[in-house]
Amino acid sequence: MSIQEKQTNGIKSQSGYEAEPFQGDFEEEIQRLAQLKIEEYELQRKQTAKLFDIRPQVLDKLVEKRRPKHQMKQNEDEWFEKVEPFSEPVNGRDLLNEINAQVKKYIVCDESVAIAATLWILFTWAIDHMNFAPIACITAPEKRCGKTQLLTLIGELSKKNISASNITSAALYRTIDMYQPTLTIDEADTFLSEQSGIRGVMNAGHSRENAFVIRCDGEDNHPKRFNVWCAKAISGIGHLSETLRDRSIILELRRKVKNESIESLRYRDKEYWKLIKRKCLRWVNDNQDLLRAIKPVLPECLNDRAKDNWEGLFKIAAIAGEDWLERVEFTAISIQRSEEDNLNLNEQLLLDIHTIFKNKNAAKLWTQDILSALCEDEEKRWIDICEGRKLSARKLATMLKGFKISSHDIRIGDKVKKGYELVQFTEAFERYL
Repeated sequence: MSIQEKQTNGIKSQSGYEAEPFQGDFEEEIQRLAQLKIEEYELQRKQTAKLFDIRPQVLDKLVEKRRPKHQMKQNEDEWFEKVEPFSEPVNGRDLLNEINAQVKKYIVCDESVAIAATLWILFTWAIDHMNFAPIACITAPEKRCGKTQLLTLIGELSKKNISASNITSAALYRTIDMYQPTLTIDEADTFLSEQSGIRGVMNAGHSRENAFVIRCDGEDNHPKRFNVWCAKAISGIGHLSETLRDRSIILELRRKVKNESIESLRYRDKEYWKLIKRKCLRWVNDNQDLLRAIKPVLPECLNDRAKDNWEGLFKIAAIAGEDWLERVEFTAISIQRSEEDNLNLNEQLLLDIHTIFKNKNAAKLWTQDILSALCEDEEKRWIDICEGRKLSARKLATMLKGFKISSHDIRIGDKVKKGYELVQFTEAFERYL
């Protein structure tokens, strides 16, 4: 079919949309496509590529080169409410106090949670000048503790918020790569358990240097690198994977009692919240050089990952003033101590085995005796760890393998059975307990 013959055919998308018939040369058609909105172009790209006997990904590159420089900005303005910086310089201490007052006005929470949430909100506006992006993980022991309310408040006061509670992994990493938004995900425990690809994106976005995922893209399935650096806030009451929890600042809520009074979010002053956002933008604009340069002193009691998580919030507090620096130090220590009380499964296993050897005053134990002792307490996790069944010898061996500890033949009296010696655990006890 000749070009002239092709020009008489309309371009129909998969959705049935029919574009105006092509009436110009190839270059003019590329220019026309470059003026379209992204979603309009997507409807036409395959049929247009077919029309000219080229691959869609080749057409994508040709169109991208001719897009107006302001096109991406226009698309962003359609997604997010435009925020203009406040007209006057903003005092950081006063701004944090304003945000903190809003958190306390609508959310029942401990002081440490209110402080962390306050600093994290301002952090979303300063993320371009940070090295790490900790997840704000809102959790509670039960329902009706205000998790969704706090997530909503954080989202509405954050920079470029997108609620992503129903999204595919492909849409997620493309959206982050294009807009670098603040993601808010409600009921994350359920949602993430069903979306392993999204968990990978969430994990990868913690460190700016490593905030990339590689996915096969386009019809030719060539690998492409996507930037997944952005701020993320999630909420849920269930179990969170150890990798995500390790990259999070935990905001644990409690249910309101009768004598605790808060206001309903449905009556929030939206205009005042817009003013707060303008102040956040102005403060970050005025302090961006300092945000990049400052190296805050972090509490020595924090582990290395916790220091990464809290660094950005300490930067903000240090610039805001001495009182906020004191508050964030108290908050970080308080929240991290609470987290350390919830040891991960492997660390809990080491601690319990340490206790068993100590209580039995033994230098070596058979595997069956260790398993029996571990499962004596019905409130411990070992009672139903294997899909509702007690901890097995194989599962025990698998968990200890990461510490380079393995069972071998142990003689106790005149009997020889598989077991472990206390000396095998010395290094692991020293490093992890």
